[in-house]
Formats: sequence, C-alpha cells, structure tokens
Amino acid sequence: MNKIQKISSYLLFILNLLIVILPLFIFFTWWFIDTYTINEFSSGLLQNSFQVDDLDELSNLHWTISSKLIGASGHIINLLPLFLGIFILKFIFKNYRNGRIFTTTNAIYYKYLGYLSLFDALFANPIGNAIMIMSTTLGNSPDERQIDIVFGYPSIEGLFCGAIFLVISLVMFEASKLQDEAELVI
Repeated sequence: MNKIQKISSYLLFILNLLIVILPLFIFFTWWFIDTYTINEFSSGLLQNSFQVDDLDELSNLHWTISSKLIGASGHIINLLPLFLGIFILKFIFKNYRNGRIFTTTNAIYYKYLGYLSLFDALFANPIGNAIMIMSTTLGNSPDERQIDIVFGYPSIEGLFCGAIFLVISLVMFEASKLQDEAELVI
C-alpha cells in the first residue's frame, strides 16, 4: 500500500506540472508559429495532429492574428478532453494516496474517463483537427481554403481506450462492493 501512495504522490506532482505546461505550450506554439525556430519544433507536432496536403513549412504560410487564434482554439478543443482527464486522474490519485483504492468514487471516475475518451475520439479530435486545418488555409484565397473532418487511427485508438476504461470502471464497482462486504464482516 505504501508503494501505491508514494507513486500516486509522484504522479500528482507530474499532473500538476502538466496543468501548467500544456496551456503555455499551446500559447507559445501558436503565437510564434510564423517564426522559423518554432516552426521546426511545432511542424512535426502539428503535422502529427492533422494532415494538410503540401504543407512544407508552417512559417511560410500567411498567419494573421485571427488565423493564429482559430488554430489555437482548435488545438484547445483537441486537448480539452486531455485537460479534463488530467483533473479526473488527479482525483483518482489523491484517493490512492489517501489509501482509498477500491471505492465507488474511483469507479465513477474511471467511468468518466471512459466517456471522456469516447467523446475525444468521436467529437473533440475530429473537430479540433478540422479547425486547425482551416486555420492553416485561412490566408489563402476563398476558393483555395479547405476544411477536412477526418475519422482515423487516433479516433479508433480513443474508442478502444474508452471501452477499456468503461470495463475497468465495472471491475472497480465490483471490487468496491467486495471491499464493502469485507469491511462489514470484520
């Protein structure tokens, strides 16, 4: 039990750090996207997030304040389930740190993680990527702009993870029932 509490404390520190770092990362990536040094760092990340045909260098695109804001908002929509998942994981690890492992509350949190992962796969990821693609072509003439909604591998991965979290929540519900019965016997 002591090992679980120690690891949970470390993970809580990492999750708190992520809550601070991720928004800063989004801000700096989109604010400085038109500079060459940030372009080398962010182009691989953004091209992994969404695919734009013939997108050689993001710094060569015509970026306006509005296209940067639209791109950042798409990135925020894309990462919103991750932020919410981090907060839910913080609740789970706080319970683990306090010695409450097989509780109904943790089972409910895992259920929320499952639904959040399904929401990410079906809605947030495709919509966020579509908005980011739109931001890259916003400087083009109206007949050359594009918006694509893609349901691909990351979405299937999210659906699979969501199903796993939902099964884990069912297992945690059963474990909490067994623990409650064991506490009544003792």
